[in-house]
Amino acid sequence: ITTDYWVGRGRERGASFDEKFPTNYRAGLALSSPNHYLLTADLEINSVSMTRLHLGGEYKYGRTLALRAGLDDSSPTAGIGLFKKFDTFAMWIDLAYLSDRVGEGDDLLVSFELMF
Repeated sequence: ITTDYWVGRGRERGASFDEKFPTNYRAGLALSSPNHYLLTADLEINSVSMTRLHLGGEYKYGRTLALRAGLDDSSPTAGIGLFKKFDTFAMWIDLAYLSDRVGEGDDLLVSFELMF
């Protein structure tokens, strides 16, 4: 215990407290058409009575391009995915834009995946 460590060195005991985190529950639904459209919705509720709705859609052009848009608890989001297959491997590059949420600033997320 860190309290014993600091007391043994002539310091104060400090404070002790229990921190409680809310429990989250999430359920969703997805509808898709073969090879082109995907629509999603999910509802998130936690034990402190906070409710969030997440909606999204994706359009795929062949196996090379995916365009995405949605709402993350009323904040707009957008994204694009690019796929390229080579002789011995394939790769995905995804870009996602998340708009400002109450002064946190906008986010641009980038992911890169190699498949062998």
